[in-house]
Amino acid sequence: DDGMGAKVSADVGGWALPTWNVVSGLVESIHQGLTRTGIHVRIGQHTTVRLRLPSDIGSLHDVRIGQRVTAKIATDAVLLGVPGIRPGKERWNRWAGRIVLVEPGPSANVITTKVHGESWTLKSVEPVLGLERRPCAWDIVTIAVDPARVRLVRQASDDGMRQFHRMAFSTQALTGGRVWLKGRVQTLRQVPTGWLLSLEIGSAHVSALVSTEAGIPWSWMPGAEVDVHVGQWEAWVKPYGLDTAPMQCRLLYG
Repeated sequence: DDGMGAKVSADVGGWALPTWNVVSGLVESIHQGLTRTGIHVRIGQHTTVRLRLPSDIGSLHDVRIGQRVTAKIATDAVLLGVPGIRPGKERWNRWAGRIVLVEPGPSANVITTKVHGESWTLKSVEPVLGLERRPCAWDIVTIAVDPARVRLVRQASDDGMRQFHRMAFSTQALTGGRVWLKGRVQTLRQVPTGWLLSLEIGSAHVSALVSTEAGIPWSWMPGAEVDVHVGQWEAWVKPYGLDTAPMQCRLLYG
């Protein structure tokens, strides 16, 4: 399994047009921010594909480091350039490669590229920037992909994993037999995706994002004490010392 292949999902005039590249690999790291979450997925032997997704509380609970995931990259999201030309923006995925196949199409060439040092390929329907002739096999190219255009695909087994998470971290389970850390609210402000709490837990300072749907008790003003529980996949917060239903939150790290 080389971790990548091409999907064919369109047929133009009897000619099959590939529209997606499929990526499969292991999650190396997850970087959570207030509005965006970055995920690094190791593909093949040496290559990392970076994804940039909205930090939606309900969308990333079952993604964890070490998990095998599948993602899709549209063929029109794969940009190519000759050596010395850097297509896309500075923070995009970027790899050195070469063209291994050029297939004429009804509206565009389908260019299959191989990433240097890897066995897997990426297909592109975009022209090669800076190349003044028709591309051909063995041309050296720079390959670039916007992390925001790499789409995470849910695998069938994830449905069962999400069900397990909901059962394992239900309100009934959390109110008994769980370890709660005592914290103090430093600041509280509303953001487009919910409420952002800055918390002091011992000597540590963290931020917690609570969804708008959950609401925030008026007692959670700066200086108020809270209980925080951090599980393997999820985090919860509730007013300190009260036997009330905890609210699910997402801890944010720089």
